[in-house]
Amino acid sequence: MENETALIRADKKARQIAWMNKKCRNPTTDELRALKEHGADSWGEHVMNYAEENGMKLSTAWALFEALGENEAFDGFVTELQDCAEFDCE
Repeated sequence: MENETALIRADKKARQIAWMNKKCRNPTTDELRALKEHGADSWGEHVMNYAEENGMKLSTAWALFEALGENEAFDGFVTELQDCAEFDCE
């Protein structure tokens, strides 16, 4: 039963990441390198990882990422998300 629950969570997470990736442009070679340095293989995984790390709802993290855009993925997005987590913006 635990394995089944873990598989369901993993599937949901994969579908959420795929949905976010469809909304974003493809990362450039340099952006892909930076994503990997931050432990992600895609924009969606990057947003998911930072949301989880900061205890934020994925919807909040996605709204912030979408507002700032991919160009702020490693600076503005990270800083704003951390500030939101610190000040409990949700």
